[in-house]
Amino acid sequence: MARSKRGLLGAILVILMLAMMIPTASAASVNAYINRSTQVYISPSTSSMSVTVPANMQVNFTAMNGGWAQVKNGSVTGYVPLQYITLMSGMKGYITKETKIYQSASKSSLSAGPLPVNTVVYVVGVENGFWRVKNSDGSVLGYVPGDCASPNPVEQSVDPRDYVVVMDWFDGGNRVLKRGEYGMVYDIQSGVFFNIKRMGGTNHADIEPATLEDTAKLYSICGGEYSWDSRPVILIAGGKFVACAMNTMPHGDETIYDNGYDGQCCLHMVNSRTHGSDKVNESHQEAIRDAYMWAHS
Repeated sequence: MARSKRGLLGAILVILMLAMMIPTASAASVNAYINRSTQVYISPSTSSMSVTVPANMQVNFTAMNGGWAQVKNGSVTGYVPLQYITLMSGMKGYITKETKIYQSASKSSLSAGPLPVNTVVYVVGVENGFWRVKNSDGSVLGYVPGDCASPNPVEQSVDPRDYVVVMDWFDGGNRVLKRGEYGMVYDIQSGVFFNIKRMGGTNHADIEPATLEDTAKLYSICGGEYSWDSRPVILIAGGKFVACAMNTMPHGDETIYDNGYDGQCCLHMVNSRTHGSDKVNESHQEAIRDAYMWAHS
């Protein structure tokens, strides 16, 4: 299949790769406090709904949105003007686009640089829409515009299809998706993604559709008739994209009882074996090769 016909997968895998590599907002947050009595708004606008909060209220500062600070208190997210936030500790960040570092929170002040993309900085304050930052040893202290730094690095342009690999089941493959863990499967023939859980398996992975919706997707890819036939698929789990093969026939035990799927099905990698015959199944191996070549041809 030509690469042009796989553009959708490429775009989706980029999203999935970023989702696996980028930390959550809570992981990138920093402790702060609101330094005066003010309103906390439901969105970064004074016309949105708000509540009054007292001075010295502790929050998690998770992002800058223009002249607003996004803050969390428990499960509640809101916005306050940046000047009303004082950070209690530094927050690691990255320069997201080439910028100068200024002596004060103004582009008219003295500057140095430019700082290249993905330069690591430590945010120690906010002022007038600028991050107050320093480097790791504290020898450089200055200001960068709020739209030039982020808690997350900028991912370089890659073709995620190049990351599709084959793995020997008995040489690391069985650790990509461990028992009880959830992953995702991309079915090459239909172009459908669905979520799975590995419930067990020794010679190969015994998997289940994660939800009723995922079972409906699995049912659709085989034309409404489950089958023992092998299908070329990509397993997305553990930060990897692995060419695999699977059948769709429900059989054996199950651990998810509300997904509408009566049992489990089998997911194979290179040199994995069937449970019954304890032999390598050539149909599965051929499907694995098809999945790999589909990504790289």
